[in-house]
Amino acid sequence: MVCRGVNVVCRGVNMVCGGVNMVCMGVNMVCRGVNMVCMDVNMVCREVNIVCRGVNIVCTGVNIVCRVVNIVCRGVNMVCRGVNMVCIGVNMVCKGVNMVWRGVNIACRGVNMVWWGVNMVWRGVNMVWRGVNIVCRGVNMVCRGVNIVCRAVNIVCRGVNMVCMGVNMV
Repeated sequence: MVCRGVNVVCRGVNMVCGGVNMVCMGVNMVCRGVNMVCMDVNMVCREVNIVCRGVNIVCTGVNIVCRVVNIVCRGVNMVCRGVNMVCIGVNMVCKGVNMVWRGVNIACRGVNMVWWGVNMVWRGVNMVWRGVNIVCRGVNMVCRGVNIVCRAVNIVCRGVNMVCMGVNMV
């Protein structure tokens, strides 16, 4: 499946996307939905000004690559499970409640990344965070993983009840 568009707007309830080698190229894409589920292999997203607002958003995939500018994610009960997930972006903002990230070989490289959340949980193996001006603000943030590496400049973490449990954390 290939989607290319400008000013694409998707509004729906119980949206399910299942595909292999999906490529989405768009500008100013807005997705508003409830119970959105994406199950894909080799997903590549190259977008500008992506805004995602939803409830119970679930992303499950293998080899997910996101190269984006000005990402804004606002959601409740957001869950991301994947293998070899790579996020490369500028001005990434994530605001959510009960956000869960579970994955293997998760890599995040970005500039001006901001994470605001409540009850955020990070569970992964070989997680790598490389960025400039990373800001984390949250309540009840939990990080559990193996081989977690953080290489960044100007990292600021403000939170309540923050717990980090891991092996080989750098």
